Amino acid sequence: MSSQNPDEGPSRGSLILGPGPRLASLEPLLRALGAESVVQAADLGQLLKGDLSGQRLLIDLTILPTEDGGILRRVLRDNPGCRLELIGGDPTRAIVQSLTLQGRAGWSSWPLDTDRLTLWARSDHVSALAHSGSEVSQPPAQFKPTPPATGEEDVPRPHTDPEIQAIERILGGPSQEDGSEPLTPFDTQSMPDDGTHGRGGKESESEGSAGLSDQEDPAFGAGLGTEPGESKTRPSKSPPLPTAHIPHWYRDQVADLADIAQRLDLGLRHTLEASEGVESETALRGLSDDILRLGQFTRTIGFLAAPPGPDGSSVDLSALAQDFLSSLAHEEDGGPRYLFRSAPDAVVRAEKSLLVLAIDAVLAVASLAAGNKGEVKVGVSTEDQQALLEVSFPPGPLAQLEADRWLEPYALHRLLPGVGPNAIPAAAAIVAGQGGDLSLSGTGKERRFRLELPLA
Repeated sequence: MSSQNPDEGPSRGSLILGPGPRLASLEPLLRALGAESVVQAADLGQLLKGDLSGQRLLIDLTILPTEDGGILRRVLRDNPGCRLELIGGDPTRAIVQSLTLQGRAGWSSWPLDTDRLTLWARSDHVSALAHSGSEVSQPPAQFKPTPPATGEEDVPRPHTDPEIQAIERILGGPSQEDGSEPLTPFDTQSMPDDGTHGRGGKESESEGSAGLSDQEDPAFGAGLGTEPGESKTRPSKSPPLPTAHIPHWYRDQVADLADIAQRLDLGLRHTLEASEGVESETALRGLSDDILRLGQFTRTIGFLAAPPGPDGSSVDLSALAQDFLSSLAHEEDGGPRYLFRSAPDAVVRAEKSLLVLAIDAVLAVASLAAGNKGEVKVGVSTEDQQALLEVSFPPGPLAQLEADRWLEPYALHRLLPGVGPNAIPAAAAIVAGQGGDLSLSGTGKERRFRLELPLA
């Protein structure tokens, strides 16, 4: 790190810049704007050596490998109040989803605006928002903007926040391009000819460890978990969503609720920045959890009210699933074992940012149900003019729940509290809006989500 012994971690009160020339160029500007201590890390490993509690860490997302997500998750876990700011790149990458679910990470587009840089420069030792109560299986990506500098009276339009953008697209409101870069798969090498792909290196066999494997499994095969003697029948379609019976004014109600949630969040962020060190700070942090839940709940009922349609872009379903699994496989807190089988040419026509939310919800439910000792099998294939993503897993605490109830709001939440009440119903609505279907099948020791989308 610059300006100090490279064998030491950063001192307290520093504004920490991650590696890369883009962030290095910010150091003189941040100092000119009033930052008292700016330290740049030569590599992410140095972040593990010091106490980063209460500090702000800036990371260039465009050069962040997926496998380094575990380092950043450990930094957030071991340093209470540390705030992570991901800059540039694609906010729909699975690694961003994983990091923002911890509640103390945000994303900002590049180039950064002066107001945001000024705010960071004048609050080196920040009191970050604590979102420890957020539900890990909620689909949203927590890309909340840092509030503008104190003194500005105008509150940004709600659709400048990507979460509110999604709601407004659902409700027919204006949308705004954020100029984000396309998703970069964690492995850019070509797929093997046999259609299988796994993470390199020896597979971890320890209990509770998460790992990707391309090992052939008798129950995996082409049917992704089809048992011997079991006919490979098409799973029943998901029940129709009750959108036809929703009053015409309901969309306006959801839009107003989203606007209120956004303004509450921005107002609280202003207040937290101004109240650092005072007695009311703890109460305000608790309030931030409730506001986060309000935003998540608002978005999911928006999906249920009016499923959004495709935007005409193409998405490689295999690459997207691969990116998700690589992030999950590097979780340091343990998790199920992951098996992955992919197929070439599984390109669908869908809005990627929404598809990310749906897949995130499905994988979160499968992982939580399987537990540390379970196994989650993910397969991508093509059939007729459809691309299929199938996720098989042991049902765990959900074993007694009838298959036709999995898509009901609150059904999974009561048995698996880590799942948001609308997570799977919202995912089904998203897929339906993109011209596909999400269904569940299976009995006994295995359940299988089946996500279908038309090929591009």
